[in-house]
Amino acid sequence: MISLALIIIFVPILALASVMAGVKYPLILIKNHKISCVDFLNTPLPTDVKTDISWQTICLIMICTMGINISYFFIYPTLHDGFIYSVFSTLCISLIICDFRHNLLPEQLTVLMIVTGLIYALSDYYPSTLEGAIRAGLTAIAIMMTPAVLLRIIKKTEAMGTGDYYFVAGIALWLGNEKVYQFAVMSLLITFGTFIYMRKKQIPLGVGMGLSAILCTIIPQPFITL
Repeated sequence: MISLALIIIFVPILALASVMAGVKYPLILIKNHKISCVDFLNTPLPTDVKTDISWQTICLIMICTMGINISYFFIYPTLHDGFIYSVFSTLCISLIICDFRHNLLPEQLTVLMIVTGLIYALSDYYPSTLEGAIRAGLTAIAIMMTPAVLLRIIKKTEAMGTGDYYFVAGIALWLGNEKVYQFAVMSLLITFGTFIYMRKKQIPLGVGMGLSAILCTIIPQPFITL
């Protein structure tokens, strides 16, 4: 009963946090001109910022977040795994919303993902070791940099910004060395699929990376390993 009560309290709080971090927080950063990615990409501050969002969309975000987080308590045998991956998915969903709506990945959120990933790697609940977590982070960055460098050479455009690299590193720290290759392959497939479908010069890479990360946690056993 205590565990059920904690889940009932914990899951809606995280759903609300995903809305606040993914919808409200980027607007605060834009308003205060504190988005470092703008300086990195040498682009002017966006003037067509999406500030309106319907209650239906907010409810949909919260329902999806709660649905994903509740599923972890059925997928994983232990309660702490459910809580841990609920926090991870909430961070991913928040950054997916940020990137989809504003094409921005605030460093405040991506750094938070890196820090929490390191804390998780140092805990007794982590499936691997801290060394494996760091190796996973470096591997993921190296894999994702390859197509980014190619696009920079061929298309003469920056494919990834600072926020993208931080996001990749944070996800890899959370997933560990066991799932990093699966995450990288899924991210590249979703990203290239999005590029072909949208046919835009710049696409929100964080959406594909975030979705791939969540899928990797929903599927407990990796099906792509090296």
